[in-house]
Amino acid sequence: MPDLHTNNAPENIHFIVAGTQRSGTTLIQTTLDSHPDIFCEGELFRMKRLIKKIPPKSWGKPGYHWWLGKRIDRWTFHVAARQVSVRRYLDWFMTEYAQPVMGFKLMWNQTQRFPGTLPYILEKNFSVIHVCRRNAFRSLVSRFAANARGQHHSTKAIETPRVTLPTHDLIERLDRIVDDNRNWESIKNKLPYLHVDYDEYVMDKNEGNRRILEFLGVPSDITIQSSLVKVTPNDLRQVVANFDEVAKLLRGTRYEAMLET
Repeated sequence: MPDLHTNNAPENIHFIVAGTQRSGTTLIQTTLDSHPDIFCEGELFRMKRLIKKIPPKSWGKPGYHWWLGKRIDRWTFHVAARQVSVRRYLDWFMTEYAQPVMGFKLMWNQTQRFPGTLPYILEKNFSVIHVCRRNAFRSLVSRFAANARGQHHSTKAIETPRVTLPTHDLIERLDRIVDDNRNWESIKNKLPYLHVDYDEYVMDKNEGNRRILEFLGVPSDITIQSSLVKVTPNDLRQVVANFDEVAKLLRGTRYEAMLET
């Protein structure tokens, strides 16, 4: 159970840090979790091929995969009625880790794989902090680089190997990133919603943090920060081995401008 000092915190503010993979959500999540009045967990729904694979022992609390693995009946219920199972898990999580201001990370594709998540958030009137990276191409490159490194985040500088991007479905992959962000934007009239532009945030983190903390209704005169560092180089030619081939493919598309390094 997290030990927080919540004397100055508002009552029962539940929120999600929403976005797509490699868009800056972990930076925001870890920064918010450094605030003494906020408990912000990472991704709760992360596993792949859940029905076919028992969760590894390395998966720990308090994620959905860990919760399922604690009891065989939960696993069985997940297979039979995933939406109800997800709802039961979220009820457990919100009770077990109850804090006046608490949240977690959620990616749009996870709302599709675990269909109970979005209805739960809508019903419980969660606040939404939507972290959006305008450059979908950089998000995609960052995903491939993270997989190649075998490490998605780090607190110190690490080397990023060069990657070769698949070209047969590159535009479709970029389209999905753009569409996922649009899907998050589509709920902004249904829930308390704050759009956080990743590029603007990293240029002025103090101002970005102030906006987010005021949105959550917690004291904003506290310095908060993440221990994470940027690990993917800014110059994409250093990362993408087939950069010229990719540039030729994207020429004349809406993604061409995103190649600028």
